[in-house]
Amino acid sequence: KFSLYFNIKKVNKNIIVDLRKDWKILWEKDFDHSIRKNYKKSLNNNLKIIHTHSNKIKKEQLDFFFDIYKKTLIRKKAKNFYFFKNKFFKDISLYLNKFAIFFFVLYKEKIISTELVLHNGCNAYSFLGGTLKSFYNLSPNDFLKVEIIKFLKKNQFKKFCLGGGLKENDGIFNFKKKYNKNEEFDFLIGTKIYNHDLYKKLSNSWIKNNPKKLKISSNFFLK
Repeated sequence: KFSLYFNIKKVNKNIIVDLRKDWKILWEKDFDHSIRKNYKKSLNNNLKIIHTHSNKIKKEQLDFFFDIYKKTLIRKKAKNFYFFKNKFFKDISLYLNKFAIFFFVLYKEKIISTELVLHNGCNAYSFLGGTLKSFYNLSPNDFLKVEIIKFLKKNQFKKFCLGGGLKENDGIFNFKKKYNKNEEFDFLIGTKIYNHDLYKKLSNSWIKNNPKKLKISSNFFLK
């Protein structure tokens, strides 16, 4: 349908968990061995998980989410684009109602890892999150993802999109692929240039002024 009106361009690959599959197939066939190993380890460390819909989240929970998310960005030296203000998450809790769910991993009643999942009642998307570095040894990331998948499956969601990396086959992508080691999905966008000369002129100007950013933004339609 869209190819009649746009030029379709593949810009990345995504990992999607098919929640309609039997749990045994997901656990034994789709999940990487390391996920099963780390999840069992996290259970032995007595990690717990809680969740709350965005319209019911408490202020202190939202503050914890924002703090962990921000510390994760700083540790990973993320681009300024990802440093959303606290108001951004408050607006999510205010306007997205039950279509956004905050998940928290607890260790000895302390929040150590968190993730925000968006959904439409049928499919879910892993949006943003973070983990405190000092608790990496407890495998909270794998515990969190597996528990979210179990929650979504129990509530009859069909698919869970984990997204991709900054580029194909980078470290972020390979981590997500451990939750579906057998499938990858193309991420496509529709592009349309009305004024080729102006587009080329603006793109070349941006490339000239941002040589260090060119490599990581090579797949971007809009520079």
